[in-house]
Amino acid sequence: MLTPPPANSGNDAPLKPGSQLSQFISQHLPTALAAKGRVGIIARSSSSPVLEFLSEHRSALIHAVAEVRIVLLEASDKGVSGLIERLSLVSAAPIRHASRPRLIDAHEQLVMGDLWCWYGDSMRRDPRKRDAFASFSAGNAELARLAWLSFNRIWQVSDALPSVGAGIPAAATETASALAIAVAARREPLSRQ
Repeated sequence: MLTPPPANSGNDAPLKPGSQLSQFISQHLPTALAAKGRVGIIARSSSSPVLEFLSEHRSALIHAVAEVRIVLLEASDKGVSGLIERLSLVSAAPIRHASRPRLIDAHEQLVMGDLWCWYGDSMRRDPRKRDAFASFSAGNAELARLAWLSFNRIWQVSDALPSVGAGIPAAATETASALAIAVAARREPLSRQ
């Protein structure tokens, strides 16, 4: 029997253009890195606000020797190169491409350590037109555990990227709208066979 996730100990609210997310990262990232230096991100593209705000803390990520893993729905060679530079990553190894069409229904996500997570809007929605709803949770170990479970599952079914400069596969540069059409046409199962 499945049990519903625990009630959110944080706030669910319409997101003002970045301010709440930026404050959430600034407030909780240092503690998360000190406790357990790992961060997981699922984002629509390398220019997603969650990655922009996280890049403001790249020195903290470097000093904490944090494990940062990122799953992108849209992964262009130029975007991945810029992301590696902004976050001071050694390579594209911790970045994967969510190439499966059904993953467009996933929500953007940030998990920091074992107590903090954020869920953003569905990646299907156009970032310029969406309502930018977000859910913040601080201090809820069970919700963070469930967030890591979902992140790790999406990580497992996403594709590793070739080294930057070798060219990102054409499939990785498809737009979200092309993926949405593929969802209706293919109905591909989430698990790998």
